Amino acid sequence: VIEMPIPDATRYWGWTLYNPWSETLDYANRQTSLNHTQAKADDDGMLRIVLAHTDPGVANWLDISGHPTGYLNWRVTTDNIPERPETKRVPLNELKQHLPASTTLVDASQRQQIIARRQAHVARRYAN
Repeated sequence: VIEMPIPDATRYWGWTLYNPWSETLDYANRQTSLNHTQAKADDDGMLRIVLAHTDPGVANWLDISGHPTGYLNWRVTTDNIPERPETKRVPLNELKQHLPASTTLVDASQRQQIIARRQAHVARRYAN
């Protein structure tokens, strides 16, 4: 779990997963990146992102797509130095005990809709 306050006065921020060769993971068909328009803050103003092999039903999940190693890049566009993110490793079956009640959850149908939006965005991006 990555935890940090939402950066103040930012024009953009985003998290992206990469494999050990610094190639982006499949961002069209899997949720391997989140940005300031996609991620949901909890009621306390904190951003919590969960990295996991399987979908834990949390909106801010990053799918590591079976990669045991790789890179996570955080990009932020701001004039201010944001607070450093904190991380903690928790067992997946205990995850919800480490998240506030206000954490946005998604079910399988909602996740399919999220992936469909990602696919549509990628299709527009690479259209002729």
